[in-house]
Amino acid sequence: MSKGDAADAVTDAGTALQEMLKSLGCRGNQLGDLIRSAKSKGLLGAHDTPLFETFEKAMHWVAADRSEKGESHHLSDATLDDAWLIVHVVGAFIVRLASDEGRGSPSSA
Repeated sequence: MSKGDAADAVTDAGTALQEMLKSLGCRGNQLGDLIRSAKSKGLLGAHDTPLFETFEKAMHWVAADRSEKGESHHLSDATLDDAWLIVHVVGAFIVRLASDEGRGSPSSA
């Protein structure tokens, strides 16, 4: 983003989320499939359902935004505002997933 390549940042954010979900054992070839897999694997605790529903909608937006504005599709131009938003949303979700405490694991009880 520092070089003004917003489309690349949008694509890279989606790819980072895909790789994180795969590293946690989620299955699927597309971000939507990986998100559903993450939900079925219980990567967040039951008390996190409202949060997860919000993140799930946001991550579907990530997938749609990457398809619409990412560098590989160029259906429309991504702005730096688009890039900053998606990088922060995805980054926050990745931080949450990376924490054992955020995944409802037995060690967090």
